[in-house]
Amino acid sequence: FAPLSDVRYAVDRHLPSLTGHGIVGATRIEGRAWGVVRREERLDPLGELGAPASVTTDTGSVGTRAQVDTAPAPWLQVTSVASVRRDLLSGEPVRTVGRLGAEGVVHTDAVAASVALRGLRTGEDAWWLPRTGLRVTRGPWSMKGGIGQSVRVPDLTELFGDRGTLVGNPELRAERGTGGDLSVALNGASAGVELAGFATRSDDRIVWERNAQGLARPANVERARLLGAEAAARFDGGWLQLQSTATITRAEDRRNDLAYRGNQLPGIPWFEGWHRTALRG
Repeated sequence: FAPLSDVRYAVDRHLPSLTGHGIVGATRIEGRAWGVVRREERLDPLGELGAPASVTTDTGSVGTRAQVDTAPAPWLQVTSVASVRRDLLSGEPVRTVGRLGAEGVVHTDAVAASVALRGLRTGEDAWWLPRTGLRVTRGPWSMKGGIGQSVRVPDLTELFGDRGTLVGNPELRAERGTGGDLSVALNGASAGVELAGFATRSDDRIVWERNAQGLARPANVERARLLGAEAAARFDGGWLQLQSTATITRAEDRRNDLAYRGNQLPGIPWFEGWHRTALRG
């Protein structure tokens, strides 16, 4: 709504990584070391966003990750994961994020049940996040569902980014959620459909809020509730492939402020659709 004539924004991003793996009997071990270097530059020589300025934001991360997959019995699979990363701003460390996790899956031809426990620590905050799931398959029909807890720590752009009309917020807190989902699917050799529903209670959810001047800044919504339904369909006719999804989401602001309570959260559309058509010779 406010066209700018000479504002420019550019990003340089580099992601070096080194990965290796080995297999010992029924156990597969994988390790990865990686880094991210990201430079954002905003040029505003005419001062259309305020005072004339050239702003450069340098962020980065270095980390390691290890994963062990093993099958101690034909009906049991166990996965363990550990990772740690160091986030940097202008070359200086700003936080360390560590993760631990283990998941066990018991399965037969018709039923698979999983139990997982993940741990997340950043700074002085730590969380234990359980999740359980179940999948039942009978011929072309399948049903799956799960319930658990989740945490998302803000990324470096949400904390420190500066794109002129999008500005970070270093005071952001991690968003936390408790939710579940359930779906039913019918799949054949060339076509399939799936219907799903989900519900999540979210605390300190991170949303981008825009003010009257058009400046967007992320903020924590102390309480929110998301209810939704999704439908997906696919068709593979050999030379013609079709895929479609449709999602309806009621993302309700539940904070104790009458000016916002009951509103749809910004940045989450109530309806979203996607379609892909492919022709193959």
